Amino acid sequence: MSIDLSQFVGEFLQESLEGLDTMESNLLDFTGDAESIDSVFRAAHSIKGGASTFGFSDIAGFTHGVETILDHMRSDCQFANADIVNLLLESVDMLRSMLQATQDDDDVNPDNILAIDKRIQQVIKHNAISQSTHYESVEETDLKVQPSQTEAAADDFWLIEFKPALEILKTGNEPIYIFEALAELGELDVEPNLDDLPDMDEYEAENLYISWAIKLKARGDDHDKIRAGIEEVFEWVEELCELNITAANAPVSKVVDPPLLQSAGLLANVVEGSSDCDFQSLNIDPAKIIKKATAVEVSSVRVDTEKLDELMNRVGELVVTQAMLAQALDGFHKAGHQDQGLEQGILQLEGNTRDLQEGVMRMRMLPISFVFNRFPRLVHDACSNLGKKATLDINGAHTEIDKTVMEKIGDPLTHLIRNALDHGIELPQDRIACGKAEEGVIALNAYHQNGFVVIDIIDDGMGLNLEKIKEKAIAKQLILKDQTVKDEDLQALIFKAGFSTAQQVSELSGRGVGMDVVQRNIESLGGQVSVVSHAGQGCLFSVKVPLTLAIIEGQLIHVNEDVYVLPLVSISETVYIKKSEIRSLGAYSHFMSYRAEYIHLIDLETLFDSQRRQGAQEIDSMLGDERDALLIIITESGGKKVGLVIDHLAGQQQFVVKPLEKNFRKVHGLVGGTILGDGSVALILDTAGLIARDEYRNNVIPIHTEFVDAK
Repeated sequence: MSIDLSQFVGEFLQESLEGLDTMESNLLDFTGDAESIDSVFRAAHSIKGGASTFGFSDIAGFTHGVETILDHMRSDCQFANADIVNLLLESVDMLRSMLQATQDDDDVNPDNILAIDKRIQQVIKHNAISQSTHYESVEETDLKVQPSQTEAAADDFWLIEFKPALEILKTGNEPIYIFEALAELGELDVEPNLDDLPDMDEYEAENLYISWAIKLKARGDDHDKIRAGIEEVFEWVEELCELNITAANAPVSKVVDPPLLQSAGLLANVVEGSSDCDFQSLNIDPAKIIKKATAVEVSSVRVDTEKLDELMNRVGELVVTQAMLAQALDGFHKAGHQDQGLEQGILQLEGNTRDLQEGVMRMRMLPISFVFNRFPRLVHDACSNLGKKATLDINGAHTEIDKTVMEKIGDPLTHLIRNALDHGIELPQDRIACGKAEEGVIALNAYHQNGFVVIDIIDDGMGLNLEKIKEKAIAKQLILKDQTVKDEDLQALIFKAGFSTAQQVSELSGRGVGMDVVQRNIESLGGQVSVVSHAGQGCLFSVKVPLTLAIIEGQLIHVNEDVYVLPLVSISETVYIKKSEIRSLGAYSHFMSYRAEYIHLIDLETLFDSQRRQGAQEIDSMLGDERDALLIIITESGGKKVGLVIDHLAGQQQFVVKPLEKNFRKVHGLVGGTILGDGSVALILDTAGLIARDEYRNNVIPIHTEFVDAK
């Protein structure tokens, strides 16, 4: 799967400029202690790594020199005196200019870059000489290396011909790191070949036209080990280069520091990697070599999510105000008054408010790729652990979702993918025996659907073993031995707490903990999770979550004098049921017969009324009144269907969610509240919480202190 990195360039530039601010702040109050050095080093390292990834090799190469000095400080090879700190501050200023030029599609004077870079290289070279002298002193006085050992090591030379592919930089690979790794094996003599350098009108900054002839005097006398070490250095780019490695007995003519690769500029450092070389020796005009980086428009501003939440609250208040004006206008019309200007103004306000609301919502949206990008590594590691083979096919990674939802959806998706690998995908030999390819496939698809984001996790594994599930359910007394249970009900049992058919506990699963948590976490977001399985063909887990937690699509319902909001995603259907079709079993257990199944009824009035515990009397009073039928909303959560007894339905619309926890406490069965157009407050219902609260009331589940009484 290829990833378009250009979408992240603006973020990189913004974060790099912030990193420079961090470096500058620390250098201005620099104490030379390990913490302050590490802080500056981390910022420089992040800038260099990002610049390399996005192909800004001039920025990466310049930052590499700064990073090297800081690394010398960390290893006590460089004293942090005033001159060094000033040089680092000047380097920060130069990097800021280079980043700003990239942002504005502008140029930086190459002479200014080279002047500072020359001073940086002089410091690095001085540190290298000092360190080398120190090592020689240690060898002569302390280690007392025998001449025969020195001579044996000095005779082992290697010739390496390295010609990278033109597009190697686009893959995030930088030859500078290869040279650095080779330098750890011994002393280098690097000779660049510029024969393939094109004319300037054909020059592309993203391409690499240079090849190298490298002489390596390796340390050590184990020939096979040295060759293996060299091959390991190049293993990441072996398919992106022409490479020839041969052993030879030839003196190294000159030892140089690893060259700073600058494919889009600073070619002096490419040739020598030292401060003594200049462009004139190559007969090349540097102003022609340094090509402008691709223009990148940085139009984003990083804003704290608390500020966005506050803005959303203000927009919510505006929505309420607009609804109040609309209701006032209706009263105005009913009184026989007409005002075309007023009516037009309120309609325009409604449209502008809706646009503003959607705009604020979009500010919180991020592509779901920020979550999906962690899963290829997860699949790779899990396959290695389980001895299985599988590939991950990702679709819809650009689907946008609210930042808060995205932060909470990561863990449930991680468990579902692990579950697919552990329980779904078979071992290679088992797949072959079944006529399948030895490598399984897990598809991860994301798409928008009716104001929600749907994420499907599909595997082509063995599917759910319904016989094992049934045996386990009987053993746990979840169903009776002779009970007839539909396949979809058996499949839904895997979401029961403590339910697992795994024969042994592994690092990934088998403890019976996880699928119930997955369901609970998703439902806490106002979403749903379901499973469809076909034996021998695989499983489909479908996760449906709202685009945002700040606004929901809901149905207004009335229960006596109270008004509630039920999220539309929770509603299966609304029906009128004759009283003769309702059966009672105990004080609070009432069922209705509907479509060949019995559905448990929940009376919302008695469920939330702490002062009245006469459930049977209340439901009986409804059964005995003048109505021939009751209005029931059928909802579903976790494979359970329940019917909510209500008085009547009102309208459907969007509602701004106000969480209860912020100003009160968590109440099971409620996800929050909202302000209606007339200024009154309506509570937003949570189907999963309603079912749990009702089961607690009927002693189906143990008493739990979180089930507080609330009116």
